[in-house]
Amino acid sequence: MRSDHLPAATIAWIFLVLSWAAIYLPALGSIELKGEEGRRAMPGLEMIDNHEWLVPRVGGERYFRKPPLINWLAAAGVMVTGRRDEWAVRLPSALAMLALALATYGLGRGACGELGAFCAAIFILTNIGLMEQGRKIEIEAPFTAVFGCALLVWLRGWWSCSPGSGLWTRWLGAGAFLGLGMLLKGPLHLLFFYAIVSAVLVSAGELRELGRLPHFAGLLFAIAIFCAWAVPHARAAASEEVTAVWLEQFTQRLNGEMSFSFANWLRNLFFQSWINFLPWVLFLPFAWQRPSVEERKGRTYALGRGLRWGLGSSYIAVMLAPGASPRYVLPLVVPASLLLGLRLGARDAGIFPAVSRAWRPSLRLLGGIALGGGFMAIAYGIYAGRSSPLPPHLQDGWWLGSVLGGCATLGVLLLFCRDPAQSPLRRLTLQSSLLMAWIVLVYGIVAPPLAAAHERHRALAGELERIVPPPDVLFAFKPDSVPAFFYLTRKLSFVHAAAGLPPAARFVFIPEDLLPRLTEGGAWAISRQCLRYVDAGKRVYLLVEVESRNASG
Repeated sequence: MRSDHLPAATIAWIFLVLSWAAIYLPALGSIELKGEEGRRAMPGLEMIDNHEWLVPRVGGERYFRKPPLINWLAAAGVMVTGRRDEWAVRLPSALAMLALALATYGLGRGACGELGAFCAAIFILTNIGLMEQGRKIEIEAPFTAVFGCALLVWLRGWWSCSPGSGLWTRWLGAGAFLGLGMLLKGPLHLLFFYAIVSAVLVSAGELRELGRLPHFAGLLFAIAIFCAWAVPHARAAASEEVTAVWLEQFTQRLNGEMSFSFANWLRNLFFQSWINFLPWVLFLPFAWQRPSVEERKGRTYALGRGLRWGLGSSYIAVMLAPGASPRYVLPLVVPASLLLGLRLGARDAGIFPAVSRAWRPSLRLLGGIALGGGFMAIAYGIYAGRSSPLPPHLQDGWWLGSVLGGCATLGVLLLFCRDPAQSPLRRLTLQSSLLMAWIVLVYGIVAPPLAAAHERHRALAGELERIVPPPDVLFAFKPDSVPAFFYLTRKLSFVHAAAGLPPAARFVFIPEDLLPRLTEGGAWAISRQCLRYVDAGKRVYLLVEVESRNASG
């Protein structure tokens, strides 16, 4: 496909959307909820059912450990799509990644140049950490997106305006996104934001901007957005309990009380955290090379120096904490991508000649491995699944449609990559995006049918549906977070004490260690055990049939 008749910006917009679609949409909802996804999706469904939007609930109990924006996003996905499945609740995370990539290109072109901003957007879409998180209903992808947008809005205003001008626009714009970030995960992103902004302002000799009224107005705007939820929430819940939970969680993260391991801490600090930015972290050391003559001029130099210092200092400040986790620094993918884009897209070639000497052969090697391995994986998937019919949740057309759409998108991306009019840097970036899209497409074809045989949450939900007859209500006794409930189609009622069970109750799903609380007082007797289930945390749950002694008496 020749693109001589299309502006470079138009090609970039099209390619970014297609790359996002090829990487984040295939088989998005074809694998059951994993890890903490149940804690993000289930409160959103309870909000829809109970019309209580202020206080998230997990297993019918108030959940104070996280602000509710991620739950609102899950609920929004369900209400907008009209579906109650994995695809609907994961879609907001995928859309957050699209918004971040488009914002990176649209707002970063002034500072990084058209080509550098395009590269930075591709780096954001194709790093391992965000590719994983952007396909899950988890906090990290939206949190990274709102932090990135806050930083980009501020950098765009700082770059395009003379010193001292445009302050209100950039600070209020950044404050809006910072406020949304606080509704996702609290104030951690403020550390990243101010580390980078302060470093840029120091490098430019403009640190006095932080003492101006627009800065304080933007910060107050961010706090006001958070307080618009926090104040009514504190009134609806027990404010002392909320504060105690947040303080406990903060101190645990800070001092490592949660099963601290020195070996794990070292691995996270020097290895695991860097994996999230693969493959681009391999080129990040080049960004610390001596800037070129062109890059040492004016704000370009201040921006590059500020990104380097802000990135390094905030990473060290967070990861030195004993309780730090690699996901805490995932938002730093944004300034790292901007820094690489700034250096690669420099008008006098910047670091591209040095990077390309490693990039080209690595891309050829990985491409060959991915191509051969991908076809082998598809062949194995077909062979392994030839005797087994597709599970029902893969027969509704969504999985096949997303895979076919991914194949079509991959073909269009290939045509763009073969365009001889592309510059060497743009072509390498496009080919790298194509490689990642191919890997995700192979995963989308092979993984869902094979994973279906090992899905535990959907299987548990099926067993509960089979055992409990349709007229009966299934009662869950203080169940905490059970992802299988996401897949139930029958009525489910949560109870927190034996006295909360109605006399007609028959089936109760309960943690084994809480059985004495169900039978204490003699009001309820267990007539039989119907099912035993052990979750990933080794906690045992039982489905029991009960009988009310009061009713029988």
